[in-house]
Amino acid sequence: DSKHGGDAAVPAEFRETLNSLKSQQSEVDTAKKRLSDREQKFVAKRLLKDAFQMFEDLEAKLDKVSKAADPLISPKDRENFSGSVLLTRITEALRKHAKDSETTLEALAEDLCDDGTPSEAKFVEFVRDLPGLWLSEGARPTEEQLKGAFDWIGKNSAGERASISNAVELAEQLRGRFFCISSVTMTEGLTLEASRPVRKMEPGEIIDALDEPELKTPSGVVRIKARAKTDGKEGYVTLSGDRGSKFLEPYSAYREILRVVESGLGETLVGINQTMAYLKNKSEEISNIQHVGSLGEVKAELMKMRVRASKAQSTHTTLKKRIAEAQRRQEREAEQEKKERQEAADKAVAEAMLKEANMTLESIQAEVDAMISSTKDLDSQVADGTLADPIASTDAAERAVGATLESVESGKSKVLHPTKDGAKDSGRGALAQARRSLSELVAKFRPLEDRCKKEVEAIRAIREKAKLEAREAVATALRSHAEKVCLAPDALFAKLSGGREEISVESLRAAVAEATGVSKDGVSQRLELGLRLSGALTKLRFLCLLQDFKRCVKEIALTTAFEVKTSSTVRKIDVGEYLEIVGEKRVDAKTGLERVKCRALRDLKQGWITTRGNQGTAFLEHVTKPFMLYQPGASGQGGGSSGSASSGLALEESCESGSSHLQAVTSGVLLEVLEGPRQEPPLEVARIRGRAVRDGRTGWATLREANGVENFRTEERLLVCRGSIAITSVGFKSGECMAVRRAHLHSNSHGLVSSPQDVLFLRCRSWTSPLWRPYI
Repeated sequence: DSKHGGDAAVPAEFRETLNSLKSQQSEVDTAKKRLSDREQKFVAKRLLKDAFQMFEDLEAKLDKVSKAADPLISPKDRENFSGSVLLTRITEALRKHAKDSETTLEALAEDLCDDGTPSEAKFVEFVRDLPGLWLSEGARPTEEQLKGAFDWIGKNSAGERASISNAVELAEQLRGRFFCISSVTMTEGLTLEASRPVRKMEPGEIIDALDEPELKTPSGVVRIKARAKTDGKEGYVTLSGDRGSKFLEPYSAYREILRVVESGLGETLVGINQTMAYLKNKSEEISNIQHVGSLGEVKAELMKMRVRASKAQSTHTTLKKRIAEAQRRQEREAEQEKKERQEAADKAVAEAMLKEANMTLESIQAEVDAMISSTKDLDSQVADGTLADPIASTDAAERAVGATLESVESGKSKVLHPTKDGAKDSGRGALAQARRSLSELVAKFRPLEDRCKKEVEAIRAIREKAKLEAREAVATALRSHAEKVCLAPDALFAKLSGGREEISVESLRAAVAEATGVSKDGVSQRLELGLRLSGALTKLRFLCLLQDFKRCVKEIALTTAFEVKTSSTVRKIDVGEYLEIVGEKRVDAKTGLERVKCRALRDLKQGWITTRGNQGTAFLEHVTKPFMLYQPGASGQGGGSSGSASSGLALEESCESGSSHLQAVTSGVLLEVLEGPRQEPPLEVARIRGRAVRDGRTGWATLREANGVENFRTEERLLVCRGSIAITSVGFKSGECMAVRRAHLHSNSHGLVSSPQDVLFLRCRSWTSPLWRPYI
């Protein structure tokens, strides 16, 4: 405008306005700067306040966790949690005892109080003798340990004790308490399907048991009636599922401390991480601001706080390590205590096992000695005939020995497999040593078993001897009776049986009484036993009883007289020969030999023989009357010279083979041996070797049979051709016959008829056809 000549005052006014704006802009900038400084100061103050608050919270959490962990890690304030663990076991046992004895926990708590106040002395006395609580007598805790458990009644995880002043409060402490380790629903009723939910139990909650756990079959779910500690609501909670899942675990102060400390450590670690992230993020944000001002100081302070956070993190790590070490130490102590309890239990069980085993051995030893003492006179009593019934007595004795043998075997099994209630046989320690000692102790049972078995054999031998002597007494009486009445065994059977198939016991008793010269009711106990054993006798049994047979077991001489020195030998009796006793046994007073008169079945020769030497050597053994059953081909051979397996056996008149046949013996026929077996002398059979003229075959043939039958005769009418001559056809006159063929030199012919002419003609037979030829 000035160029165009405008008003000169306008530029000046414009300049003045521009200067005024510049001044105002400067004031605005100054105000903005002051505002920015004030904002940065506010932000810096807020940042520092937030940071300081986070550090206060973090350090408070660390301090809280550290104090909570003091019972675990502090050398001064460290708690002995073994009492807490022991108290848990004791309360479980007390609840079980109350249920088994059908009493309430309140009544049980009354027994643990003195004038209504819980008493340590009564607690220790009652718990020490509580049945089923301790593994064994040796595993019982000491009085100090029980007092330590009582000291934990009413104490929480922080070591703070609640006031327990009466039995009701004590009963509440004895109730089961559980941690909730997994979310589970509390219901109104025991059955899940038909119950409404009360509320949800969250992990970490504590519940008090109002009853003992119950198993719901067939689902296999274990549920318990309980009360939530936070709000007091009651209902049923699942303790464990059917697939092994657990929702609750038993409460203990040690577990509570671990839960609190682990939860605190987790929260602290989250706080440390959040603080470190906050400091890092804010430092980065401040670094992005151009004009930091007061924030620059805040950034430096935040950098210092990061060092403080690192220190808190280090403190957390150290605390965590100390807690882990304390946890391991506690577990080692608990394991060591458990090991010591187990070793004490094993030692007590081992001592009880050895004591019981030794008592068992001593008891059985005494039982065996008493049994042997009761049966030692049995043999002499049977021999003297003082027992009314030897069979019943020996049977009773054998049963007694059998019972003793069962006791020995039962005791041996008991020692080998003892009960080990509450003990674990790990192959080491007291139980292993006890097992080795028991193995050595078992060896002492074997002689007792052998004694019992030998005694059983001895009793059986006594019984058999009594039976044999009783039968022998009856047999002797019957032989005496047969000799008295002069009857053969067959005739005596016919007389006593009265024509029946068997002899009655009454007939036998009468015959025995007649032989012994007493009445029927006055026969001896031995004879009575023999009659009872014999019973009614068939002919076969009667003959076996009446006739006493022995078999030679050691070669001995058969002599002519009773006295050995004054008698001569009839012959030697071979081992296996059968002898029939024909007289009573007698003992030679001079030599001490037992002798008896007998008859050898082989050749029916009679004489005296020694049955037993003066040193006890037996020459004869008792056998039953010999019988033989004919079974052709039983030994893989034929029927012998008198028959064959197919044609049967012949009963012959004499011992010599080929004698007169009396009757045929078929398979299954029983033969009573009267004589023999006798060896038949060998027979010589004449044999010749010859050639059959008909076909020229050579071989051997029997000339004479063993029974004397001639199979051949000497042929004297055999002619030998000395010169060649014609053989003519049938006809006597040479002119009337014609030549058939020529007889060559040395050919044979059999003469039949001689011719009455000068020229001698013979009718002869060649080996093929009868022909005539002249004989010169």
